[in-house]
Amino acid sequence: MEIPTPTFHSTPYGEVDAAQLEVLCDSFDTTTLLSAITHMDELSTRLAPAGEIRDDLLRLHSMALAILHGGPLTLPAGEYDCGEEAEALANELRDLAEIILSVAEQLQPLIALRPEPDN
Repeated sequence: MEIPTPTFHSTPYGEVDAAQLEVLCDSFDTTTLLSAITHMDELSTRLAPAGEIRDDLLRLHSMALAILHGGPLTLPAGEYDCGEEAEALANELRDLAEIILSVAEQLQPLIALRPEPDN
């Protein structure tokens, strides 16, 4: 009786796909995970409990409410430009999203370690 070669490898952190393990042992630089930490630190600074983005959104809501629906002026007239504020925040959110997506991509090779389920 011939025993088939296993397609997985047991590790202290679960079973992994043997072929992917071999590929990643030769190609995956674990320091990319450390750079991901740096990127996440940048995000946490911006998304700190002070809630700068939350404050920016509240300020935009106030301006939009005044402009679109005649709401009360809660900010000094002439000191803010709704379009500029919205554009700056949208750009910042896009930048933050790019960082998060980049970190997610860095994890992809490790996700590939999961063994294929037996059918």
